[in-house]
Amino acid sequence: MVKSSVFPELNPAFPWIGRDLQTLRNFLSWPRVVLEGSNQESLFLDTYDGSTDQITGFMHRPCGITKPKTIVLLVHGMAGSADSIYVKMSAAYFLSQNIAVVRLNLRGAGSSGNLCQRRYHAGFTQDFPIVIQYLRRCYPQASIVMMGFSLGGNIILKWLTDSTTLSYIDGAISVSAPLNLSITQQEIARWRNIFYHKYLLACLKKEFLSVDLYQNLAYGKSIKTIHDFDQHIISKAGGFHGADDYYLQTSAINDLPKIQVPLLLIHAQDDPWIPMRIFENTNLKQLPHIIPLFPKTGGHLGFHDQRFETPWYNICSYLFIQQLRV
Repeated sequence: MVKSSVFPELNPAFPWIGRDLQTLRNFLSWPRVVLEGSNQESLFLDTYDGSTDQITGFMHRPCGITKPKTIVLLVHGMAGSADSIYVKMSAAYFLSQNIAVVRLNLRGAGSSGNLCQRRYHAGFTQDFPIVIQYLRRCYPQASIVMMGFSLGGNIILKWLTDSTTLSYIDGAISVSAPLNLSITQQEIARWRNIFYHKYLLACLKKEFLSVDLYQNLAYGKSIKTIHDFDQHIISKAGGFHGADDYYLQTSAINDLPKIQVPLLLIHAQDDPWIPMRIFENTNLKQLPHIIPLFPKTGGHLGFHDQRFETPWYNICSYLFIQQLRV
């Protein structure tokens, strides 16, 4: 098992000090990410669920490498896509370390938006086996590690609770995952987070309400909060009995003991969206497959360190992957 001592401490980069500046850094100082130097392949995979929906994404292999030893499957967060800046930053870093990556669009996100009627939610795991079986066929010699960001982290962890995943992947990484959705939506709805809340809700409406299956002008006008959106749109589309039932069934926090795959669990203690109290009833020390990395700062999907051009979680993830190879 990977030792926690191999990971460096986080030293926040000036001037990105504190939870909010760490969170907003990528929006305030948009980093330039270059992926063109890799061998890129667009992915279009059938869903085999009776719909005409297609899973989309991008496979990147480092130049000169036809048979990668490791593939990292990157899964974006809520209202994100394969083109989200944090996904591209991780992709660029792993490629620089000669590790292949897949930037996946969750069902209905990004380039799959016009190809799908169904949309992902916090427990929508059924597309992962399709993607990973495809990668296993094309690259049977490669280890596969999943890396989920924010909501993507929760979705990965829900899938990992299925014991059959041991035959699919070799490890997993979760960054800033809202493992308790009820607590998370309450935290985002606080007055101090009004900017974040309005931004996320606007992104959700744009992403989901543009599709005929989810479009309802009456709901659209009445939705004022993320809880409203989950109550009227997500829960109905996903077959849940309202927002509270959706949160209960899809939150991964109580399922962590079922995970048998090596997991690196990264979460900042000052995350402005997801408070540390989501872990208060979970004894992670008794879960041998999980390595918790909880730095004092880092914000939400920030983790900007003064020593590294890439987010600190990418450095830790690379070290984790290297240990899995041993």
